Amino acid sequence: TRTEVGELDWGFVAFLISYIMMSCWLVLQVTTAVLLDSFIKASSKIELEEEIKRQERNESSLHLQKDPLEPLLLAISAVYRDEEDLSQQIQELFEILDPNRLGSLDSEELSASIRKLNFSPPIHFSPADFDEMTHDYELCDQNLRLDRFNFEVALRERLHRFALNRLAGVVTQSPEEASLSQVIALTSIMISTRSLSNSEFA
Repeated sequence: TRTEVGELDWGFVAFLISYIMMSCWLVLQVTTAVLLDSFIKASSKIELEEEIKRQERNESSLHLQKDPLEPLLLAISAVYRDEEDLSQQIQELFEILDPNRLGSLDSEELSASIRKLNFSPPIHFSPADFDEMTHDYELCDQNLRLDRFNFEVALRERLHRFALNRLAGVVTQSPEEASLSQVIALTSIMISTRSLSNSEFA
């Protein structure tokens, strides 16, 4: 690092220091990305294991009534692409369920609109289901109506629960029965719906 006359080559020194700093920065970024990915996977795995244990504890109640919205949730998850697409799907669904463009739905309106969806047999969504979906009307306004935003909150929570249940079922299947694309889609839905539902109902 010295010139012919014995002086330090400060340009080379600066280059060496910059190179070391850049290498450290790159290593830090890679390490952070790996740790973040590991954290997300570990968090999802823990949540999935808890769901499996819950289902095992309730094994004697496996024949209880399924979520009445399961056909709808299954249809949404089947075409899931990403977070933005999911939000768009839910908003488009709300517009279908709100043909009068009131911007909100009460229990009877939501039940009637869901029944008109193209499912066979039709989905029966009772007032009790509406109560459960809205957490005893906590998501409703003072007129007991569910607006567009809170409809998405409620449906994302149902999707999160649905994805957990489906993944728990996939885990018990053989590798031949379990579809990799299904696992990836359900895991993505579980992660993308977790933050909003947990923030609303911590």
